[in-house]
Amino acid sequence: MTTLEERGGDLSTSQEPEKPRSKFNIELTQKKLKREELVHLSRQLAAFLRAGVPVLSALAIIEGDGDSTAVRRVVGAISDDLRNGATMTEAFDKHPKDFPLYYRRILASAELTGRLDQVLDNLGDYVEKDLETRRKITGALTYPMVVLGMALITVVILSVAVLPQFEKFFASLNIELPLATRLLLGFTQFISKWGLPIAVVAIVAGVGCTIAVKRGIGKDFFDRVRLRLPVLGPAYNIVLTERFCRLMASLANAGVPLTTAMRVTAETMNNTVYSNALMEAQQGMIEGGGLSGPLAATGVFPSTVVQMIRVGEATGTLQDQMDVAATFYERELEHKIKKVTTLIEPAVVLGVGLIVGFVAVALVSAMYGIFQQQGHA
Repeated sequence: MTTLEERGGDLSTSQEPEKPRSKFNIELTQKKLKREELVHLSRQLAAFLRAGVPVLSALAIIEGDGDSTAVRRVVGAISDDLRNGATMTEAFDKHPKDFPLYYRRILASAELTGRLDQVLDNLGDYVEKDLETRRKITGALTYPMVVLGMALITVVILSVAVLPQFEKFFASLNIELPLATRLLLGFTQFISKWGLPIAVVAIVAGVGCTIAVKRGIGKDFFDRVRLRLPVLGPAYNIVLTERFCRLMASLANAGVPLTTAMRVTAETMNNTVYSNALMEAQQGMIEGGGLSGPLAATGVFPSTVVQMIRVGEATGTLQDQMDVAATFYERELEHKIKKVTTLIEPAVVLGVGLIVGFVAVALVSAMYGIFQQQGHA
């Protein structure tokens, strides 16, 4: 097996003098590394190592050519640590906000096995797939959210600026209005009086809940709710299952022991239900229950993925089966996203249509009633 030293990747050898960094530059470049930048950085470093370029020289080139201040900050700091005798693992561990936990654990295993270039390529692929999944979900929800936002803005404008003028007009006529018109004007009065306080309370509550969840308060409750949401819940379950399979396959490919891979995956799932299930399964593995049995016992993971893992354990192809499962659930996610979009878009459009239709009926029926009464008069 080709080692890192044979590739020219001796971490103690520097080809570039240390560059001074001013206080201004340090303050300027505190931006978090974006996932797109992490993909590019991983593949750049893999290409240089595969070509036999020493690690420090590769990092110096990447830092010099980097367009992003975040990339220059991270790469420069890693270079400084390597010059001071740190290992790659130690240098990357100092940047937990820029490099996810799984990324650093896989890198640590790669450093020991000497497959740094191959593993960096695999990490770039994993981060890119995870990024594509996020983009698919965001893209599927963008149109319905835009339409819903426009509907809310329209309702606010009607309630604050347009309908009060009609209310004054109808009041000056001193006539009995249809039920729909009375409901509409009552809603307008409610929004005009209580709309701002309600909006402020909603924003404060939303920010408060977000902060509380980030600090771990009520996170378990909200994570369970997200998994049980109608329409969106099943898609979220598939996202987490696909992430579990893909990450386990990447960790296994990097030579990370299975129990360690389970712990790292549990810590990076971002959902307490799945994290707790994986920690329970890890304990079952330690007690000699294999992987598929403890996973099935949690009742969280689909039977399909459990069966694939059971086949992998029986045939000694667990890593391949995890890859197959990840690909399967990636396609399932695409199908589920299309299904969710198909359900949400018509529902939002129908809702907007009902709102606009109700306003139109309320106003037209009122005007028709006025004309009728004027005709009888």
